[in-house]
Amino acid sequence: MRLYLVAALLMFNFTCKSLKNSAPVYSSSTNMDIKIKIGQTFEIELESTPSSGFQWLVVEPLDEKIEFVDTRYDDTPKDNPDGFMINNVVREWKVFKALKSGEATLQLKYAQPFNPDDPEAEVQTYQVVID
Repeated sequence: MRLYLVAALLMFNFTCKSLKNSAPVYSSSTNMDIKIKIGQTFEIELESTPSSGFQWLVVEPLDEKIEFVDTRYDDTPKDNPDGFMINNVVREWKVFKALKSGEATLQLKYAQPFNPDDPEAEVQTYQVVID
């Protein structure tokens, strides 16, 4: 009985820590305003087609109140473990960290890295409020 109780308490503690440390995710289609606390990370979920050469780029210069942390994608397709399938649409997440309090504007551009100034590239703009 004690073993079950200890196991249950450990699982509960791990779950609470995981939930406490998980970063809020903002979808590009629903949330353009982001509210976050200093030191927290947040993610923006986007759709992309990596095989096309297009990706979401952080428009520079990035406001000093925000730090770019990482880009991550869905798992690669199960039938092609070496990479993304041609024209396969995947979810892409841009991860940022809030460094200072205040308001900041964050822009992401869907462009090819070798042509970041494409005037026809889609741009997403986010207002970030950091407490």
